[in-house]
Amino acid sequence: MRRAAGSGGVVFGVGLTHWPRLARVLRHEAQTVAVADFVTVSRALGRSPLWIARHHLAPHLLPQVVAGFVLIFPHAILHEAGLSFIGLGIPPHLPSIGVILSESLRGILAGHWWVALFPGLGLMIVALSFELFGETLRRAADPREGVA
Repeated sequence: MRRAAGSGGVVFGVGLTHWPRLARVLRHEAQTVAVADFVTVSRALGRSPLWIARHHLAPHLLPQVVAGFVLIFPHAILHEAGLSFIGLGIPPHLPSIGVILSESLRGILAGHWWVALFPGLGLMIVALSFELFGETLRRAADPREGVA
């Protein structure tokens, strides 16, 4: 009998392994905005750090956060599917593409390759769709993208 870690463990594990890259990007963006001229002027005018964060940092970081989450999502889906496939992720009685692929392994061994084809294609299409959507959001949020 295989023991699954459960949904909470998968969410915690995937989140724990994916946040450093996004945090690094957000830190760099925040440092870039913090030394910008308009922030220096706001400080000189006596604006509080909270006001500067709300009016200058948040508008610049929000697109990066949204694009970052959307770009991280396909990797999280693939990691969840992999963990569920090997029996460490979502319990077998819950719907998961990894569980479906794991169950279809018996069909593959019996010579029924098409049993795993459609769940595998579905996983690939979902991951690629989120990747393309996230890349489009990242390009839209990057002010330097249009500069040649």
